[in-house]
Amino acid sequence: MNTPDPIIAAIEAHRRAYAETCAAYDHQSAVEHEIVAGGRVSPGEAESDLQWIAANDAAGEALTVQDDLALKLLSRAPPHSSPIMSML
Repeated sequence: MNTPDPIIAAIEAHRRAYAETCAAYDHQSAVEHEIVAGGRVSPGEAESDLQWIAANDAAGEALTVQDDLALKLLSRAPPHSSPIMSML
């Protein structure tokens, strides 16, 4: 039975989180463009719009998940000894 490598699983989880973060920031930019282009508010006031605030919060949450996964990846020990280390 072949068990999945936890390092590879952590990398894949981080890649998915990165893609979700990029999508969230793209959505935030689209919302901002819609708000400003639609003439609802001036460019300087877009950050006060409730729709923009919701998009910004979602992007921040996605970034937090991505950062948490990056820290877990960096702190994860290899599942087995390195062959190079066994030669030392």
